[in-house]
Amino acid sequence: MVTSKSRDGETIMAITTLGANAIGTLSGPNLPTGSVLQTLQANKTDKQLIESTSFVDILSQAITPSATSSGILIMAYVTSGGNGHWDFKVTRTVSGGSEANIDNASGTGVGIGDVDQTKQRSASHHWYKQYDGTQSTIVLLDYPNTTSATTYKIKGSSLHDSSSYDITVNYQYNTGNAGWAATTITSLTVQEIKG
Repeated sequence: MVTSKSRDGETIMAITTLGANAIGTLSGPNLPTGSVLQTLQANKTDKQLIESTSFVDILSQAITPSATSSGILIMAYVTSGGNGHWDFKVTRTVSGGSEANIDNASGTGVGIGDVDQTKQRSASHHWYKQYDGTQSTIVLLDYPNTTSATTYKIKGSSLHDSSSYDITVNYQYNTGNAGWAATTITSLTVQEIKG
């Protein structure tokens, strides 16, 4: 600690010099719970037409958690148009495993809705008859309980009728080479959150 006195005899504020290791290194093990440890993003700028009653891949991003206790915050943003009904959801695949809907650490599904009728399907987002375009935002906190590479995917399906129902990803259903038409983007951002 260093102190000094002014001309009128008053003591001026003390200054303390800290050594290089006095605070510690702000790295993964020393950060508080809830800290962001890594952020990765994939972007899709091309157009995609989906005509399928099964879920089709739209965009994927892999991340390798540094600890089994980590959470993965998933932020999926999809721009689309379409004709009829269509769904989006996010899935997870751990290296060497099979693709699955998003579950939390206790196995409770958090990424899709509950089915309460015999013909319904579960999804994160559902839309109907929005010809010109819509934006879907899906935000989920997943606990994959692994340190293996984990791939998250945005998937889409025109669930009711693949022959007459379409999804247009990144462009309007009624599109054209004109000033009123636009192509857009879809993004998938994943963050490792310290548990």
